[in-house]
Amino acid sequence: CREWLTAYKQLPALPFERSKTMSDPVALWSRTCDDGFYFYLVNRENYPVKCFVTFKNCKELTKLASKDIIKLNDGRLQITLQPFGLQSYKAVDRTKIVETDAVIPADKLKLLESQIAFCDKLAKTLNNLPESERNAFLIRLNKSKKSFALKHYWRARVELMYPEMITVFEKTGKFPQGQFHRKN
Repeated sequence: CREWLTAYKQLPALPFERSKTMSDPVALWSRTCDDGFYFYLVNRENYPVKCFVTFKNCKELTKLASKDIIKLNDGRLQITLQPFGLQSYKAVDRTKIVETDAVIPADKLKLLESQIAFCDKLAKTLNNLPESERNAFLIRLNKSKKSFALKHYWRARVELMYPEMITVFEKTGKFPQGQFHRKN
C-alpha cells in the first residue's frame, strides 16, 4: 500500500486521460504537462501482469516513486506489475504512446476460460429457477463471454462475480473452480 501511494502521490494533481488501448487488466492513464509527459499503470488483477508500452520521441523515463532513470530499448518499456500494483513515470513533453500490451499468465487465462465454460454448462440446467434469475444470470454470462472475446479479462472475471451470478451459484450449490464467495 505504501509503494502504491508513493507512486500515485508523485503525479500531478490534475485530470489524466485513460488509454483506449490499455485498460484491462492493466489500466494506463496519461497527460502532458508543461514540465513533461506523465503516465501511470494500474494492475486491476490479483496476479502479476507483464506490460509493454512503446513510445515515440522517448529514450528514457523517470520512475516517479524512486526517481530511477530507466533507459528504453527502441522506445519500449517492459515491466511486470504486481497484483493491484501501480507504477508512475515521467518523460519528455513530446513523448507519445504508440503501442501497448498486457500479458496475463497462461494459467489465469485458462482458469477464466474454464469458469466461463462452467457457467455456460450450468446455464443449461437452470429451468427450475425463476425466469428473472435465469435471465439475470444469462445477461452476466453473455457480458463475460463478450469481454473475454475482446481480451478484457478483468471485466470477464468480474461479470462472473456479480450478485446475480452468486445467487444462482448458491441456489444450485455449484461454483466455478477457483471462484470464492463469502457470506457475511
